[in-house]
Amino acid sequence: MAMHGFLRVRGRKIVGGGDEWFVTSRDELIDIYKAAMGSHIAENQAGNVAKSGDPP
Repeated sequence: MAMHGFLRVRGRKIVGGGDEWFVTSRDELIDIYKAAMGSHIAENQAGNVAKSGDPP
């Protein structure tokens, strides 16, 4: 998973923990998510993306 890769690069892996054990915060996870999603997040926050059920 991409999220795990970001956390490993940032040195957040817990040594001796399972494959999915990392020390992080909610804010860091949001930052990683935004970086991974790129411009889609910025468009969504600006209200430029159609909502589900809107006509095309």
